[in-house]
Amino acid sequence: KLAENIIHTFKFYYTDVDKIEDLKHEIVSMLYEEKIMKFDPTNGAKAYSYFGTIVKRWLINYNNKNYIKILAKSINEHIAFLDWEPDVLLTSFHGLPKRYLNAGDPYHCECAQTSRLLAEEIGWGGDRVRLAFQSRFGREEWLKPYIQEVITELPSQGIKKIAIISPGFISDCVETLEEVAIGLKESFVEAGGEKFTYVPCLNSSEDSIDLLQELVLNELSGWIPE
Repeated sequence: KLAENIIHTFKFYYTDVDKIEDLKHEIVSMLYEEKIMKFDPTNGAKAYSYFGTIVKRWLINYNNKNYIKILAKSINEHIAFLDWEPDVLLTSFHGLPKRYLNAGDPYHCECAQTSRLLAEEIGWGGDRVRLAFQSRFGREEWLKPYIQEVITELPSQGIKKIAIISPGFISDCVETLEEVAIGLKESFVEAGGEKFTYVPCLNSSEDSIDLLQELVLNELSGWIPE
């Protein structure tokens, strides 16, 4: 059922029914046979390419308690290694055009709830944890606040030491490593900021893999052999 939902929602359609069944088998095999850390172009390449989609949309919910706890742990451990403490933690999510929100899409609310739950878990009150959206392009209005504007305005508000995390990503990619960790740091420093740190995604950490295994087995329970 999970594979069917992925194929339908993300338009991974084939006109041949047999091919749909093959794709479903590839996805299930990739999950069940514990190949999430490997790329084998001769076995399950399609399923591997879809694994990020599976995790992001179907397995890790925006309010998953274990995911929030692990993210909070990673933040606390990261900050513990610094010789300074951030004034603010920015939770930056990939943006979407505002018309999706106006049409009833819950994404904005889900991001806000993730940010709030994360703030509660690390024990940072007030507005020390703030929500923003990245990767805007084009002329139409997107979800706000825009991270680029937030970054450049903070120093003028007396906030010159910040940390930033991208909770919507289970693993780092060009977007988080170049746009966020490098590009936003440059913008922050140019605007008068002094200290900037990027908290990495969970990536292949032990906690991350344990969480993925738990989520996968939970989704597959009841319809795979023991």
